[in-house]
Amino acid sequence: MAKEDVPDDRCSALLELQRFNLCQALLSAEHGDYYSPKRVRDMQVAIASVLHTEACQCLKASPYVGLVLDETRYWPESHSLALFATSVSPCDGQPTTTFLGSMKLQEGEATAGQLLGILQAFGISAPKLAWLSSSLPSDRLQSVSLQLRTTCPLLMELHCLPGRADPEPPAYLGEYESILDDLFRLHGGPSFHMVPELRAALDLAAIDLAGPRPVPWASLLPIVEAVAKAWPCLVLTLEAAAPASPTAGALALALCQFTFVAFTHLLLDALPSMQKLALVLQQEEPDLALVQPLVMAATASLQAQRGLGGVHLQHFLQELVLSYPDGGGQHCTYRGLELVGYSEAAVQGLEQLREAFLDSMQRGLQDSYPRPSLDMVAAFAVIFDPLCYPQALEELGAHGEGALQVLLQGFAPLVVCQHALGDFVLFKRMVSSLGRLSPWALCAKLACTHSELHELFPDFATLAALALVLPVGTGLLDKVGRSRGLQWLGQSRAGDTRSGHVVKIAVDGPPLHEFDFALAVEFLESGWGERLLGS
Repeated sequence: MAKEDVPDDRCSALLELQRFNLCQALLSAEHGDYYSPKRVRDMQVAIASVLHTEACQCLKASPYVGLVLDETRYWPESHSLALFATSVSPCDGQPTTTFLGSMKLQEGEATAGQLLGILQAFGISAPKLAWLSSSLPSDRLQSVSLQLRTTCPLLMELHCLPGRADPEPPAYLGEYESILDDLFRLHGGPSFHMVPELRAALDLAAIDLAGPRPVPWASLLPIVEAVAKAWPCLVLTLEAAAPASPTAGALALALCQFTFVAFTHLLLDALPSMQKLALVLQQEEPDLALVQPLVMAATASLQAQRGLGGVHLQHFLQELVLSYPDGGGQHCTYRGLELVGYSEAAVQGLEQLREAFLDSMQRGLQDSYPRPSLDMVAAFAVIFDPLCYPQALEELGAHGEGALQVLLQGFAPLVVCQHALGDFVLFKRMVSSLGRLSPWALCAKLACTHSELHELFPDFATLAALALVLPVGTGLLDKVGRSRGLQWLGQSRAGDTRSGHVVKIAVDGPPLHEFDFALAVEFLESGWGERLLGS
């Protein structure tokens, strides 16, 4: 039920179906008490307890962990925080993401004490906390992160989760996304044939229109590209449907607004550099060497657009055709269709909107990727990417000395600096002799306590473990996305609140064929006997 998103209120119907199918266990009066919605909830508690025990063992064994906070808003006045931990296994050096649970936020705020309490419940001590990532905007996270740093001396911030936004975006951004949401949902309805470009964009961006979560339309490049490409066809289609659909008529008018079309082209200029960065971070093994250059390139691109504007916006403004009919006034057409609301004041308003939007994106970049953390990530890439090592031995000796100094300064309490500096040349030579290892494979070898590399280079093993718990990669994003979907799905269904037990099973539970049901049954039966379950 948890793995397949079956809500708890369907349990009775499923049991009746199995009785109809002559399931002998359900037909036997002797075991009737074992098969009821209440007992199913007990089973969920038992399974989640097994997963919790395993998670505690993993997190206690990991030398360092990262903390990931993901905010879920059900409606404006109700939000909660889902917590995840990134860790690394000393047995095989493999990184793992663990769902810790969720907490309802009172007045939208969380405290460092609450977060540390949850970590302690899993056996995680504050000195092990190395990274903090969050989808919360900076104005709401700042006080918490400052409090955490007082008890977590290693803590670095790197906010790679999608959904983190500037706390003061331009007001028009919400209006623009509302128009796109209405457009896609109208075209996705039963009475409309979706324009092929829109359908292809939805598939490419993996958007489920039936999902309960709001879609961040303005941050999805394929969506914006599809709207720009199909714009004349969309307007004509909506105008043709206007007599039978007031919504279509209103959307046709919204799409013809000068500001809407101009903002679409502004997004076409601003989003590509952000998309490249997102694609790198969404890989199973992100290329850390690309993170800092892509952040810098995105910042430079946004800064350049503050001048004359980007290429797409410039072309749009150049393609506008102005006319002055005999009746007076000014008409503006683009790609054969008349734009509404064009005027000198509208052009000045566009300039102000462009400046506010680019400022907002730049603040978001600086907030998500603080300079100290970017320097650390770049240094990890230099030290642990053998594919970038020089081939010549005489060049290998000096390679990465500056990067190592950055890591040694940042994590001075954990390493013996003189040992690391003295071992560095030998470390690089031995790594080069191992063949073409990826950075993540090398870090896994170092973090594994049974490997020769771990024994020979303990300081580099420490640094490798810190790299492996970075809050990046598709494994983390998949679990965060799964949790988001379940939390929203639960709130959209009457009578199903999606308890933490269900979310824990769905997010962290292994495939059914790998799950240790014998252990779950043992825990379940002992809990029933001692009346520990069911509350």
